[in-house]
Amino acid sequence: MITGLKKKMLTALAIVIVLAFCGCGKKETDAGENGQIGEKFETGKEEVTDIKNGDLISREITGRVKLEAVVKLPEEGIANVEECQVQQVKFDGESMRTTVFPELALEGWIYDEQYDSHYWRSKENKDNAVIGSIISYNKERWYENRFCLPMREINGTYVVKDDEYTEELFFSSREEIAETAKTWLKERVGITEVGIERIYSITHQEMKKTEEQQYVENGTAGVGKPGESFELKTTWSEADDFYMIFLTRVINGLPLLTGDYVRQDEVYLPNGRITLCYAEEGPINIDIPWDYKILGRKTAKLCPMEMVYESLQRKFERTITADVLIDEMQLIYFPYPVDIEERVYDLIPAWKFSFSDYGMEKFVYINAIDGIEIIE
Repeated sequence: MITGLKKKMLTALAIVIVLAFCGCGKKETDAGENGQIGEKFETGKEEVTDIKNGDLISREITGRVKLEAVVKLPEEGIANVEECQVQQVKFDGESMRTTVFPELALEGWIYDEQYDSHYWRSKENKDNAVIGSIISYNKERWYENRFCLPMREINGTYVVKDDEYTEELFFSSREEIAETAKTWLKERVGITEVGIERIYSITHQEMKKTEEQQYVENGTAGVGKPGESFELKTTWSEADDFYMIFLTRVINGLPLLTGDYVRQDEVYLPNGRITLCYAEEGPINIDIPWDYKILGRKTAKLCPMEMVYESLQRKFERTITADVLIDEMQLIYFPYPVDIEERVYDLIPAWKFSFSDYGMEKFVYINAIDGIEIIE
């Protein structure tokens, strides 16, 4: 005879077994960028238009290379993605001086006809700004800060672990500072479409430690302008903290290639990265390269994903590599020069795959139309 207690135990066990088997037929999901739930694709047979922002692609590329990436796509999907042609154009310093930098004295601006750019320097020659092929701004304290950055930079890329420089600073949360940066670009420059690439939290403790290490190793402090030697900064405080914000320029719905990409023929490709270093007092460093004018566009027919994965496989089969985890997959615009002198480029949709190699972020780019790796 089964006692009442045993009946309860058997009933509970039966419920657990039923629930376990009921869950086996469900499609696995993963949280996307905005907390959305995305599907998980593992076969490689999915249609390219099935993939949505936040989906998880899980696939073995080679014996040592695994793709386990959350996809970054436009929220509206990619069914209507276009190819487009653009021209790089300069920012108009004459009309933008008072909107971009209303706090800078108007009489401090000088026009350089040779470079078709407007320059500004403070009376003490400590702060400076430029509006032309770039919008640039440097406060005096930026020269102190930039030579004491705690991370190592290689070819324009910072070597940073995932859990480094992620704390919240006293004057703003990371989420708030991202919105502050977007608002600044929209209201001051008129750039309405940007994506947040990454945010580093730079604290005075880390900068002080870096400066002291430089002093020991090189016999001089890192504080000051290039070529000048200074004493150790003795007044590091919370007021020196700042966020280093990297944003991506979005054109016609897709983010533009970021980073210093140089082709084999030594042609530099457009760089869609915008940098804003934001302290409690406001921006201390700004770097915005070129503006863009769209000359034309047409609907793009993207190739099947299986072709993309095959190209990725061929890439790593040719490469001697340690274990690699590709953890990010994003559709971007990759620029192809049409007229270098006139700065005209075709922007072609491309899949950007990101992975870490000994702490340094690396990328593979595959043309999303023909499925071939981009090697220039």
